[in-house]
Amino acid sequence: TRIYTCQGEAQLTYGVAKPLDFSCIPFQLTPKNLVNLSARYEVPLGDSTGTLVLGANYSWIDKIYNSATTTPKDDIHGWMDSYGKLDLSVEWQDVMGSNFDLRVFGTNVTDKTYRTNAYIGLRGASGFTQSLYGEPRMYGASLRYRFGASAD
Repeated sequence: TRIYTCQGEAQLTYGVAKPLDFSCIPFQLTPKNLVNLSARYEVPLGDSTGTLVLGANYSWIDKIYNSATTTPKDDIHGWMDSYGKLDLSVEWQDVMGSNFDLRVFGTNVTDKTYRTNAYIGLRGASGFTQSLYGEPRMYGASLRYRFGASAD
């Protein structure tokens, strides 16, 4: 079996121990850049009506190297692409002066397809890799009731 190391190509022989140098491989599962921006805007609607809260969150994750024991030349699937994800929400707090909060939200509203993990070790054994993908665009709603002192 041949593999690529930081010193070039190496030949592996079954049953023969051989030190290999992988010190040039990027640190596994650690993006160089990670950015998270959040915004929240409250609009008072009056004591008897409640408060409208608009929220947005944008996350950016730089490309990630996913292997601890292969170089990019040895496994072209070792790098996972960078991606950005946008989540939005609208919340009506103290609905009509009550203890109820109503929230409508959307996650991954741009419907970005992105990998969150990849297991490349299968490639050497079977010729396949396995990838896990982030959730697609989803929408939802929630209704919350605040009890006791937290209701004030």
